[in-house]
Amino acid sequence: MIKNIIVCIDPGHGGRDSGAVFGGVKEKSLTLSVSMKISAILDFWGCNTQLTRVSDCYVSLAERVKMSKSIVNADIFISIHFNAFSNTSVGGTEVYFNNKGRNLADKIQNELISNLELNNRGIKDNSSFRVLNLNDIPRVLCEPGFLTNDTDREIINSDLGEWLTAFSVSNAVRNYFIK
Repeated sequence: MIKNIIVCIDPGHGGRDSGAVFGGVKEKSLTLSVSMKISAILDFWGCNTQLTRVSDCYVSLAERVKMSKSIVNADIFISIHFNAFSNTSVGGTEVYFNNKGRNLADKIQNELISNLELNNRGIKDNSSFRVLNLNDIPRVLCEPGFLTNDTDREIINSDLGEWLTAFSVSNAVRNYFIK
């Protein structure tokens, strides 16, 4: 059961930090929209979700880490981002993790690939990302697609794509805790 599980959801960027901007899409807006949908699904299933931001405001990396660690006492931390690259033919889904987050990252990646049907770029251990570099709880940073890739952007920036991304992450969380 996933009742009483505390999930800290981090919509990447925000406020003065737009993240990637391509094809009229701002990463900060898309991460917030998808994160709110993940929160709604998980709350409906009985989780206690806490977001690092609920509006277009700037939250520093240090504040995001602090929120997940000391304020909400989260069981897991999920940061939502969307990728960008100078070569616009590069696309796909990838999930980064800290050393406790490998299993969660694998479940999220499998769900995203199954539902979004984008290129599988795999899961990657990268504890150098500030939001992942603590090993207190499983932490993942999801990159469901590339804003710079036309195919990816068309999928992830659609209402259906946002909901499929949110369901994929949420279902992976449920499967992670049900084991």
